[in-house]
Amino acid sequence: MMTEAENIVFEISGRSCLACYQDLIRAVQVVYEQLPVQPLMKDIAAAAGARAQPAKGVGTVSRALARAAEDAWENGGRRVLEEVYGFRTKPSPRELILKLAQALKKPAEYRIWREPSTGKCGVIARVPGEERWLAVVPFYPDEVKITALIRILNRSQTSLEDFRELFFNNSFPDLPEGGSAE
Repeated sequence: MMTEAENIVFEISGRSCLACYQDLIRAVQVVYEQLPVQPLMKDIAAAAGARAQPAKGVGTVSRALARAAEDAWENGGRRVLEEVYGFRTKPSPRELILKLAQALKKPAEYRIWREPSTGKCGVIARVPGEERWLAVVPFYPDEVKITALIRILNRSQTSLEDFRELFFNNSFPDLPEGGSAE
């Protein structure tokens, strides 16, 4: 099963069999984990190299990332890079890594919220990278089901976009007794 970072890199890769794309995948994962911070290229290369088996040096990874950016632009998904990611000229390796990492869906944090006057429960979610909370499931009398839903959402690291799809399609997985969040 491919990770989301692998999918996004495969989408723009020219010759996906090139080893440099494995370094690009690791670099995208490194930056994604640090968002909204945008680390320096040397720090990205060092962290991506440390994740390789065996570990790779900063210079080796930096060169591989430059090759991946060049190959993606020259032989790969230039149309995707232009139309989806907005590049009009060949991106630098850092620009490419940052844009790909930002395109990955960040999971939201879900919690229960109780309405004090009625005791009914709802689900709130924190927007990734922000301090604000949004109500995402209106009041519901069954606290057990809401708690189970929150546990599933947090365990599966569901993004707000994916949550919206689940909610509107009424297809929440693994809920006790009935399988929906009505």
